[in-house]
Amino acid sequence: MTPLLPQENRWPQIPGAQLAFSTRHGGISQGAYASLNIGDHVDDAPDAVRQNRRILRQALGDASQPLWLANQVHGAAVLRAPWIDPDVHPDADAIVTDQPDCLIGVMTADCLPIVMVDPTAQVAGAAHAGWRGALSGVGERCIEAMEALGAQRQRIIAVLGPCIHQQAYEVDDDFRARFLLEDSDSASAFVQSGDNRPRFDLPGYTAMRLRRFGVAPPNLFDVGICTYTNARDFFSHRFATHHNAAPCGRQWSGIVLQP
Repeated sequence: MTPLLPQENRWPQIPGAQLAFSTRHGGISQGAYASLNIGDHVDDAPDAVRQNRRILRQALGDASQPLWLANQVHGAAVLRAPWIDPDVHPDADAIVTDQPDCLIGVMTADCLPIVMVDPTAQVAGAAHAGWRGALSGVGERCIEAMEALGAQRQRIIAVLGPCIHQQAYEVDDDFRARFLLEDSDSASAFVQSGDNRPRFDLPGYTAMRLRRFGVAPPNLFDVGICTYTNARDFFSHRFATHHNAAPCGRQWSGIVLQP
């Protein structure tokens, strides 16, 4: 099975850039990490992760190309790639670049990956948005960092990748109250489930914030895939926890500018 999510009109072809989202297929990891686990922080065998990352780079066209990754901490800090050593992963939840052949990305297993590019300025970004990052504005901070490199907001194309969706994202009343207190526009991101508990729409909330910030259709796309309900094809931390299979692996979402 393919290590990359087929495009299938989920997002547009973008001249000068390659966007991609990995699945959990096509790697060599075993057990709960089967098979294309990209995360080296979830207690998978290090050799398997290194081989999986090579498989991912090969699927993207160049097995020798380093992956520029951050140590994700559920915040809103942004890094500019490349930095000195790709094996060093500073704390951050978004990465931007204006350099060709610089493969930037984020790792997720229910959190929302946001991949962005201004094809005219040739500036790209990738952000990791869990609920904390989304509420803290990691998408907006990534856009601002791209603008500092010459991007223009109205030209940025943003693609929301596979993540947990509302039907599987039950939260509690305190969670909902925190959002309503910090962002009064967030009410539309919640519905009540059958047992009267809130369910949170992470991609919907993030899309609302991006639109509010000036990145909107026709330049805003959502692949529309729930990691929890498609756990055979994507890693889902919540699914693994509910089925006594935690910890689980991580998929990759990112972009490379092409010369």
